[in-house]
Amino acid sequence: NPHFSMRWRCSLQRPVASNIDTSLSFEQICSLALFATRIDTADIVRHTLSGKGLYFDHSSFWVLNMGNVKSLVKDVFGINPNIDWDIDISAVTKRIEEEQEQLGALVSQAQELIVRAKALASAHPEIALAFDAGIRELEGLFDGGSAEELSEAIAEFDALLAEKEQALAEEETPAPTETSVPDATLTPAASDTPLPDVEETPPPDETDDTFGGVATQTPIPTGVAP
Repeated sequence: NPHFSMRWRCSLQRPVASNIDTSLSFEQICSLALFATRIDTADIVRHTLSGKGLYFDHSSFWVLNMGNVKSLVKDVFGINPNIDWDIDISAVTKRIEEEQEQLGALVSQAQELIVRAKALASAHPEIALAFDAGIRELEGLFDGGSAEELSEAIAEFDALLAEKEQALAEEETPAPTETSVPDATLTPAASDTPLPDVEETPPPDETDDTFGGVATQTPIPTGVAP
């Protein structure tokens, strides 16, 4: 019974389908399989979508050459399809190379932070445990981590390292010593010693030596009130 046989095959397909990423439902897959049993293999024309296999982020991808796909669709179906060139092999390869370059720069930055942290922990063993978790996280992202994940981990570890360095610097900086402020210079009080007497110049005598020692009086003119 071909229908029973196909139902049996579909029942076997269930565990396999769980490992397949497709937009088709299980019922659609079974329907296509039943339809395929009615097709003469001589009438089947096979085409291969050209592309290139890429391995990235622990996954394998078959990336299409969208120029060839466009030509194939036009030849087979007689239509000129709209192509998303962002998924073309050249665009995908470029993005992967850019991300790999970015990851390389981030890994170098993370390694520099780890060296600083280990040097600080070596000089101050009491803070070594504070860096262990961050170092393990960074090293775990070197293989398989995305640029975004590694960038976030670097920012957090850098902040932790800066915090510890600042705290140690503050502990090692000596506190300022208190210095006595000299007493303000006071203006000496006025001395009680009496000032020397100032000799007063006596008023001139009525006798003026200029006129021979005799005082003279200037006569007042007549008719003029004195």
